Amino acid sequence: MLVLIGWCAVMALYLATYTQFEHNAVPVMVASMDFSPESWDQGYFHAKGTMENTNAEEEGDRMVLGSTDVSCDRGAKTCNVATADVFDRFLNLDVTPYDIDSWDNRFITFHSDASICAISTWTIDRTGKTVSLAVKKKSPIPDYALKSPLHPCNGKIDKNVTLTGGFEAYE
Repeated sequence: MLVLIGWCAVMALYLATYTQFEHNAVPVMVASMDFSPESWDQGYFHAKGTMENTNAEEEGDRMVLGSTDVSCDRGAKTCNVATADVFDRFLNLDVTPYDIDSWDNRFITFHSDASICAISTWTIDRTGKTVSLAVKKKSPIPDYALKSPLHPCNGKIDKNVTLTGGFEAYE
């Protein structure tokens, strides 16, 4: 009985301490928009901000709270997209390299078709000062996805996502 009372006291102290830490936690700040084409002609590009689903129709279509950093190097023929997002109080970090499809005076484009269900195409527009991501459902869907009992492609819709200032996306 004494052990049970001691365990309850330790758990009460733990929960009170945890609640206090959670209450005093610093809120997450998302990146403000920064589009830096100054080194475009020398073969470098950088932008950061928050991705916003511009065709979101309901709350569930919005992007997860986070920041995105896009860096491109024409000489290496690579763009790296780094994302940091918070979901259910967990921090997720990811850096994905992409091979550049094209780089001219106005646009940089790169894509990935690694997803089972979709093709993701990034477009950086120097003149328009935009970074956009178009996610389009593959057509036709691969046989292995259609035959899967999990039906991974059901409910997938096309998305048009734009890099924007974090506070604009999450006001």
